[in-house]
Amino acid sequence: GPLLITLGSLVLIVILVQIWRIQPALFTATIALGGLVWLVGNALWLAGWMVPNLVFWWAGFLILTIVGERLELSRILRLSTTAHVLFFATLVLFLAGLVVTLVRFDLGVRLAGAGMIAQSVWLLHYDIARRRVKAGGQARFMALCLLTGYVWLGVSGLLALVNGGALAGPRYDAMLHTLFLGFVFSMIFAHALIIFPAVLGRGMIYAPRFYIHLILLHLTLLLRITGDLLPWWPGRLWGGLLNVIVLLLFLVNTITSVKQAKQ
Repeated sequence: GPLLITLGSLVLIVILVQIWRIQPALFTATIALGGLVWLVGNALWLAGWMVPNLVFWWAGFLILTIVGERLELSRILRLSTTAHVLFFATLVLFLAGLVVTLVRFDLGVRLAGAGMIAQSVWLLHYDIARRRVKAGGQARFMALCLLTGYVWLGVSGLLALVNGGALAGPRYDAMLHTLFLGFVFSMIFAHALIIFPAVLGRGMIYAPRFYIHLILLHLTLLLRITGDLLPWWPGRLWGGLLNVIVLLLFLVNTITSVKQAKQ
C-alpha cells in the first residue's frame, strides 16, 4: 500500500511539473510544491516513520493544493505585488516548518503552525470569497464555506504553534481535526457544487438545505474540540460521532441534488 501510494504521488509530481512548465506562475508552483510535499510524506511513511511524525507532510499536500487554487482564482482581483510577496512569505514559513520537523520535530510543527496562521490571515483578507458573501444563493454559500474553513485553518495552526510536537492525545486530536475536518471539509462543501457535476457528468442543484450540513459541521466540530481541550470526554465522544453523521448528511444532500437535477 505505501509503495503504490508513493508511486502515485511520484506520477502526480510529473504531471504538476508539466503544468508548471506550460504556465509558470506562483499558483502552479504552489500546487506543484503540494505534490512534492505529499511525495516526501509518503516516502517517509514507506521508510517506516510513524504517522504522527509525518502527518503534517500529508496535511501540507492538501493545504498547498487548496491555497494554490485559491491564489489562481484570485487573479481576477488583480492582486498587488505586496499581496503576492505576503503569500510567498506564508509559503516559505510553512515549508520551512515542514523541513525542520525532520531534525527538530517540535520546533518544526510550531513553525508550520505559524505558517498556517499566516495563510489563514492572507486568505481571509485577499481571497475573493470575502467579496462574494453579498452575492446571495450558491455564491454566498460557497463563500461562507470558504471563509469558515480559513478560520479553522488558523485555529489548527494556533494549536500547532501552542502544542508543538504532540504525537497523541486530545490536543493532537484537536490539532488534526480542526485541519482535516474544519478546513478541508469546508473546502469540499464549497467546491462540491462545481466538482461533482464535472466529475459525474451530471448537473447538481444548489438548495438552502446545504446550510444544514455546513452549520452542523462547525457545531459538532466545536463540541469535539471543546471536549479535547477541557478535557471533557463525553463532549469529545459525542462530537466525533456527530461529525460522522454530518458527513453522511452531506452525502445525502449531494445525492438528492444530483437526482433532482436529472428530473
